[in-house]
Amino acid sequence: MSRNITQAAKDAVDSNHVSAALAVSFVFDSGELNLWTGIGELQVDGKTFVGNGAFTASSDIKESTEVVANGVTFSLSGIDPAIISIALQEEYQGRPVQAWFVLFDSAGNVIQNPIDIFAGLMNTMAINEGEETSAISVAVENRLIALDRAKERRYTPEDQNIEFPGDKGFDYVAGLQNAEVVWIGPLT
Repeated sequence: MSRNITQAAKDAVDSNHVSAALAVSFVFDSGELNLWTGIGELQVDGKTFVGNGAFTASSDIKESTEVVANGVTFSLSGIDPAIISIALQEEYQGRPVQAWFVLFDSAGNVIQNPIDIFAGLMNTMAINEGEETSAISVAVENRLIALDRAKERRYTPEDQNIEFPGDKGFDYVAGLQNAEVVWIGPLT
């Protein structure tokens, strides 16, 4: 995946002092849950990311020159009950997740245009509730995973009407399956 890295980001990486963080946006019906790996609020491209130490890790975010659907797992620990409530009550599978690599200059200011490093869809969520704290692991699939899934389409009237309501093209297919057709040859 090619990256559009700004000159300011290149200069920060080349400097003696650069700080970085991971910012992730999880989309639910109730809205976006924007978290980052630091403490406090972080403003990036008009979005507010909350950092309270809960967003602790992610698995390796891998890239390849091949067309491969690499997934990633994000871990949240010591989280507040509101996030647990979202995880337990809302549909999350297939919901978008976006991750950015955010750079800071030597004064701690956000270097604009964070680097987009991952986009995918939530797959599974494991919740580990303890006496004192809780933890959630969210497995996220790359959008390319759809290429591995078989298409579940049939040559039936019901299936045809999903895309073309009112089409009667497959209404007679079932009757033709066991039909005996007698070929009498060409008419002269």
